Amino acid sequence: MAHRRKTALLATVVALLIATVAAGAAILIMDTATDDVPQAAPTTAVVTEVVTPPVPSTVTVTPAPAPPPAVTITEEPSGSEVIQGGVCQASEVRTFGVDPSGQSLVCGYSGTPTPHWLRHGPDDGGVHVVGEPCDSRVDSVSRDSAGLFIMCGGQTWVTHP
Repeated sequence: MAHRRKTALLATVVALLIATVAAGAAILIMDTATDDVPQAAPTTAVVTEVVTPPVPSTVTVTPAPAPPPAVTITEEPSGSEVIQGGVCQASEVRTFGVDPSGQSLVCGYSGTPTPHWLRHGPDDGGVHVVGEPCDSRVDSVSRDSAGLFIMCGGQTWVTHP
């Protein structure tokens, strides 16, 4: 009976250690500096005014605003070769890549000053907004409107822990 208690206690300790290491790894993966976050390019809207000769009055036509540009989600970064643990560029931080075996990776910091290609949790395939609510029991990894990596940080979508 005492042997079973010791075994159960040991199994519990091992499970807690595994959970702690997994949580620490997730935090280290997402340890990015906010200065390294690529900014979206500004968009320019062109408004054209058309004036017809005065018949009885002047008519102004303003076209409807152009729709926002479509989100392009790319799995192929422009820099280094995508290999788990391989170095990636600071400009690629929070971008997704696919290694030769088809494994999806993300460029991020793992407790080092140099970003590397890292494995990530399940991607829900959706597009979410940083700060929106999420459920960490269900949500793990997603993308923002620019196609960059975000994660569920407990109750809201965040760029890093």
